[in-house]
Amino acid sequence: MFKSKQLYVQVKPGEMIASVVPSGRRCERKCAALSHPRTLMGEFVEIEKTLTSLVQELSPKTWLSVAPVITLHLLGNAEGGYTNVEVRAFREAALGAGARAVFMPSGPTPLSESAVLQKQYSELVGV
Repeated sequence: MFKSKQLYVQVKPGEMIASVVPSGRRCERKCAALSHPRTLMGEFVEIEKTLTSLVQELSPKTWLSVAPVITLHLLGNAEGGYTNVEVRAFREAALGAGARAVFMPSGPTPLSESAVLQKQYSELVGV
């Protein structure tokens, strides 16, 4: 009866690309907070605002709506991997943006819609 939307968000240096899976509806946002030279997480508040605007556009709240499930894929250059602090900060930003649940796949390449829906990926560990 009440099915939540599945959003797939690709986080890249300087931008976020979000899409509704499986409909394919998508939007992009530039985000200067993702341009830090040493880490993908530059400024938490700005990243959370960007995620909030993506969620509001792709999964607007209605009277009977359910919060979306977000698959948040970090695609920046992470030599040595992401720290527990970075993973947790991105997870908290997505929850603060209105997600009901957050999944964070590992790996440097974007996922297909079927991989997102069927959770055919390994998750980042640390949180």
